[in-house]
Amino acid sequence: MIRTSRGALPVLLVGALMIVAGSTRAQPGTIIDFCPVPGVTDAAAADRPDGIILTAFDRTSIWALELDTGRRYPLPETTPCAGNCSLSPDGTWLLYFNDATNAVNRMRLNGTERSLAVASAAEVEWWSPDRFLVWTPAHRAYLSGEGDVPPQPLDVNGIASVQPGGFLALGYREAYGQIERVLVDLSLDPSRRAAQSIELGLAVPFFDAAAWSPDGSTLALTVPIDGLETEASAELAAIGTSDDAPERWTRMQEVYGDVRINGIGNGEMSWSPDSTRIAFWVIPLGVDAPDQATAPAVLHVIDVASRNVIAYCGYASPDTTPNPPRLVWSPDGRHIAFAGNVPEDTRGTLLISLDTSTGRYSALSVGVYPAFGAPNVYAWGLAPDE
Repeated sequence: MIRTSRGALPVLLVGALMIVAGSTRAQPGTIIDFCPVPGVTDAAAADRPDGIILTAFDRTSIWALELDTGRRYPLPETTPCAGNCSLSPDGTWLLYFNDATNAVNRMRLNGTERSLAVASAAEVEWWSPDRFLVWTPAHRAYLSGEGDVPPQPLDVNGIASVQPGGFLALGYREAYGQIERVLVDLSLDPSRRAAQSIELGLAVPFFDAAAWSPDGSTLALTVPIDGLETEASAELAAIGTSDDAPERWTRMQEVYGDVRINGIGNGEMSWSPDSTRIAFWVIPLGVDAPDQATAPAVLHVIDVASRNVIAYCGYASPDTTPNPPRLVWSPDGRHIAFAGNVPEDTRGTLLISLDTSTGRYSALSVGVYPAFGAPNVYAWGLAPDE
């Protein structure tokens, strides 16, 4: 089923979001329902995807699930991830918190080849294949290189996330008694940043998810527009590194009515490894509160080039608030993994994989543990010999 827009509604964004005038880029496209196989089936051995998925099956450790063999095991000296795990750009290394040394280490996804990455940090992520972006407990940041490369401090006052491989950043600032999102250039002197920053609209709870594409070319973000029945409805927008304003990519409200995209977490936009697609949950709203869903969440994927959206409606997640399940792409960009509950299934929370080419949802394992209040997948990468 192909859903087309019901007409051109005005774009009344909360805050300062504007559509790029005279843009020749693709316009918001259609929504295509794709659910040839309803429900979640057990994954046949021949249909199992490749690689290693990291999640938690108890409260003590990160666990590895080797998809080719079905073998799963805890990784010693680790703790379940709470934002302090980061997969390398090539999908072969993981930055993690070492519980024995209180330092951030790196290792292969099967737990081998461990080494120290950063002695003391609140969070460490890959900024490039050979440099780390290090966030300190005092919310300072610097770039750390391999070997004798000296640290490069970054002025991140008011900054939430930094462009991979670059110096653009998503920031927050007060504007007329409200909090506004802005795009700033960290390479500029701080005295010049405010004048040259780009307004991205107000930061509204449940409507301010954002994430950089892996190649650093685009910042995707959810934005609130005036709702039909509620205070606001969500759409997906994005801004490229050469743009002077964000551009709206979806027209969800014209098809579904008022909706929410993802949850209250402000970093839960899931890009494919090749930066060509974004996966997200769409949650219908029908009351005057964004934290109250009226139906389960359905997984959607947008193609960045065409702006067309596929609704993978074979499964709907009952877990919607405060956040739906975290979405993690496979290294080849074909599958999306998450932890989910299936009605009338007694096996607990399942580790589920969506094959985006067939629309089939498959159960890869059982008993995913809610280490931090909700069961989640942490990473999907490659074994050392792949």
